[in-house]
Amino acid sequence: MNGDMLGEKWNQGMGRGEEWWGKLSDEDWDFINGDREQMIIKLQQHYGYFRRHADREINDRLESLTG
Repeated sequence: MNGDMLGEKWNQGMGRGEEWWGKLSDEDWDFINGDREQMIIKLQQHYGYFRRHADREINDRLESLTG
């Protein structure tokens, strides 16, 4: 998925976000606010992911929504 904003899939995924990334707080979600770069930063901070891993994790999770 390209672009800085996660778009419509972000809205679909928000309901599952806590399930997928339980270490993120409400404040983290407010900070992210649909911005891919901010999501990558938070995944790196809370999970210790390298940038490539965080990016792939976002893609994989959001693509799973469409089956």
